[in-house]
Amino acid sequence: HLRRGYNKVSSAHGRWFCHKFDPPAAALPLEGGAGNGDSGGPVLIQTGPQWRVAGLTSWVAPMATQPGPLGQYGQISCNVRLGHY
Repeated sequence: HLRRGYNKVSSAHGRWFCHKFDPPAAALPLEGGAGNGDSGGPVLIQTGPQWRVAGLTSWVAPMATQPGPLGQYGQISCNVRLGHY
């Protein structure tokens, strides 16, 4: 069974690129965010008909305005950007 979520890159700086887990009104279909145990997993990007490994799941930024468990809307996930290396 293939598990996946979609998201838009919201920032890319140096060795990191990040995305935000948007609420339903602003989200992509099947939008998702990183959770416990996801570190080191692949982050794929579609270029034409092919999917390529763009990065590795790394960390979730703490939510200053809404501290709470992972998976909440507004959570920002950051990934190691393989193209940097």
